[in-house]
Amino acid sequence: MDAPRMFTMLERGHRTGGDPRSHTLMAAVGAFLWSLVCRNYTNATEETPRFPPVRHLVLEPEDIREKAVFVIGDIHGCLDELLELVEKARRTEQGREILFLFVGDLINKGPKNAEVVKYIRELKGLSVRGNNDESLIDELRGDRSNLSSKYGWVAEMADEDIDYLLKMPYTISIPSINSMIVHAGIIPGRPLHAQSITDMVHMRNIIEEDYFHGSGLRGDRHVTEGVAWASLWPGPEHIYFGHDARRGLQFHPKATGLDTGCVYGKELTGVFINYSKKLISLKAHKVHKDTTLKKIKNNVKRNKGNQNNV
Repeated sequence: MDAPRMFTMLERGHRTGGDPRSHTLMAAVGAFLWSLVCRNYTNATEETPRFPPVRHLVLEPEDIREKAVFVIGDIHGCLDELLELVEKARRTEQGREILFLFVGDLINKGPKNAEVVKYIRELKGLSVRGNNDESLIDELRGDRSNLSSKYGWVAEMADEDIDYLLKMPYTISIPSINSMIVHAGIIPGRPLHAQSITDMVHMRNIIEEDYFHGSGLRGDRHVTEGVAWASLWPGPEHIYFGHDARRGLQFHPKATGLDTGCVYGKELTGVFINYSKKLISLKAHKVHKDTTLKKIKNNVKRNKGNQNNV
């Protein structure tokens, strides 16, 4: 409802009679509510857009030129490991400029989230959006002075770093080397513009449904039903993705999974997708996010559910 219509309704109510004081109060309440609507609308659309200006970025041959392209898995705020991996990549391709690409989830769970975004921006790296990046962007669309506690580190971010996050696309395609980057997955047989954002940032498995009664191929964020989506991807592009630390490093005919669980104390992995085609992994410096407690809680819930079903 726009402001003129709201106040017209209030005036119409005033003309029907009644205590003038109640109508004055109603008008004041209406004006206050409208100010909140305007503020929220401005935050959600002008200050913090929901979607990037380019959802599917295409890198042309002139963007690549003679550069080696190095794709890095989920970082989750693990800056020290990222610095080490970048240095190893540079030693591998001595004398050649490197374009660093990232599969998303630059932030959350790890120790140096703001620093990671700043470093990647200054590196002139390009990243797709992951589910953790998307979660922060959704949070920024609300009241930035009242972010949830897990985003306290956002106060350390410069405006240009927040802008970098907001502009991250959902996919990066490089036709000249027949490659694509996405965070989670892509449904085979569906045009890129018709891909679900939820699938691109959350999917791990594909569930095959009846095409007449169901959707044919349906993305699922869990790994308990269906099969790994990448095992069904036929190409022609080779897709590099993350988001699946449970499975770790994945090699499929037309897809490579690079989430090797650095934040959980495992490894950070990257791969050159042209020239040397070398894969580089390094051990995490420490366990930044311990999942043991979460597993215990899940087991307790599962056991309670089983007892209730007896």
